[in-house]
Amino acid sequence: MAEQRLDVEAVAELVGDRVVELAARRAVRSWRQIAERGSASDHGEAGWMIAPLVATFASATADLVEALVDTEGGVDGLIAAEGLGVNVQTILEASLAVAAGRVAS
Repeated sequence: MAEQRLDVEAVAELVGDRVVELAARRAVRSWRQIAERGSASDHGEAGWMIAPLVATFASATADLVEALVDTEGGVDGLIAAEGLGVNVQTILEASLAVAAGRVAS
C-alpha cells in the first residue's frame, strides 16, 4: 500500500500560511539542536562515524529550509524545499496538530 503524502498547499488552506511557517521554523530549530548535539552514542557502534554526518546533514537542511522560508515565505519555501528533496511531511503533520489543538481547546 502506498504511503499517503500531505500536500503543502492543501495543509496551508486548512491551517493558514502562518501556522505552516511557524512549524517550519520549529523544524529548523530542531535540526539545529540535532546538529549541535551530534552525539555518537545515539547511533550505536558506528556512531563515531555516523554522528558527524548526521550533524552536517541536519545543519545543512536547517540552513536550506530557513533560507527558503525567509525568502519565499512558509508555504512557498516548503514547496521549494520539497522540490529539492527535503521531506517536509513532519512539518505538515505538526501544522495539522497545531490546528487540531486549537479546535480542541
